[in-house]
Amino acid sequence: MTNPAGSMAMSEAGDMVMDGSKGQMRLNQGRAAIGGPGGELFAEIDKLLDALIQLGSALIAETHTGNLGYTTSPPLNSASYSAFVTTVQAIKTIITLIKGSL
Repeated sequence: MTNPAGSMAMSEAGDMVMDGSKGQMRLNQGRAAIGGPGGELFAEIDKLLDALIQLGSALIAETHTGNLGYTTSPPLNSASYSAFVTTVQAIKTIITLIKGSL
């Protein structure tokens, strides 16, 4: 199907590509890709999740200089940070499984 605003094509295998106003969506082999000239949605979400994992990991090991100049121990609530990192890693795994490319 085509019109002046874009097009949609589906293969016999069930792969689908939709082109629109400078954007594209592709569904094939159980994967999805949505994006445009600025980037792909799932690729950008993947980068964000990587940054959150790095932040959570840094918070787990965070220390400060105490009143007497000695470093403090890691935070008492590091278990909460570990749970956060584990949750974000699980979400990243799911995103990776469905992330396609344009």
